[in-house]
Amino acid sequence: YAEGEANARIMAMVVHPFIMGVPHRIALLRETLAYMAAKSGTAFMTAGAIHDWFLAATGGPPAANS
Repeated sequence: YAEGEANARIMAMVVHPFIMGVPHRIALLRETLAYMAAKSGTAFMTAGAIHDWFLAATGGPPAANS
């Protein structure tokens, strides 16, 4: 979290319902997500939203190699 203060960091989380949705794990998942959401500047995005954010922040896709 502290490293992302100077530049953006992305942490991908894959949450499979059959693993994390079971009763003995769901409470910990909720607690973890609440902890992460409480940090200032934290954003939850889909892959498409990250793509759109990147293009907006960099001015577009990189130039194709010639």
